[in-house]
Amino acid sequence: MIDARLNFKQQAQHVGAKASVVRATSSRLMPNIGGPKQRRRALLTSVVTSVLNYGIPIWADALKIQEARRKIAPVYWLSALRIASAFRTVSDDAVNVIAGMLPIEVLAEERKALYHRKVTTTLSPGELGKEERLNSIRRWQSKLDTSTKGRWTYRLIPQVDVWVNRNHG
Repeated sequence: MIDARLNFKQQAQHVGAKASVVRATSSRLMPNIGGPKQRRRALLTSVVTSVLNYGIPIWADALKIQEARRKIAPVYWLSALRIASAFRTVSDDAVNVIAGMLPIEVLAEERKALYHRKVTTTLSPGELGKEERLNSIRRWQSKLDTSTKGRWTYRLIPQVDVWVNRNHG
């Protein structure tokens, strides 16, 4: 729901609450130990991601504000934990790499760029999507290169694009 009466922080709060309910419901379908394999977990988690992404090209800039990001990021992080069957002690940077999920800020930037470029480009939607995904993976890699979290994962998986393409692509 995009509500004209809500500001972007309130929109992020609304989307975060709605996605949290969806995540909790889907997590009942997949216990953390045992249960479905990673691809099935990713499929169930894609519903949460879809809820978070609804209207995100419009309010993506709100994620630059820490207060708004705190409403969205934990739901996304818990979804990534569920895909990876990881514990809550795993950092968001590490679990995003293991789960093969772009960080929510990078995903928001990608969706916003896709939204704005569809009007101005001559590329087909498929080519545009591939180009923006490559740009997002580059942004994700530079974010990981400068991050202080998930250093053990970074030692094991220094190149995100190779890992994601081999294991999730």
